[in-house]
Amino acid sequence: MARTHGRLAWFLAQCSSELAPVLHWRALDVPDGCAFGAVLPTAGELTDAERAVRHLAAMLARIRRPH
Repeated sequence: MARTHGRLAWFLAQCSSELAPVLHWRALDVPDGCAFGAVLPTAGELTDAERAVRHLAAMLARIRRPH
C-alpha cells in the first residue's frame, strides 16, 4: 500500500474504511462473555455488509476488465 497512490489509493482507503466494522463482528455468542470487544451484527448490518461486498466485487471487476 505504501507505494500505491492516486485514485487507486483513495479507492482502497475508502473500501477499508467502509468494511472496517466487519472486523468487530463475531458469528456466535460467547458463553463466558469474553469476546475481545467483538459484537454480533444486526440483521440490517449484515444486509449492508453483503451489499457493500457485492458493490466492491463489481467495482474490482470493472477495474480489472481491459478497455
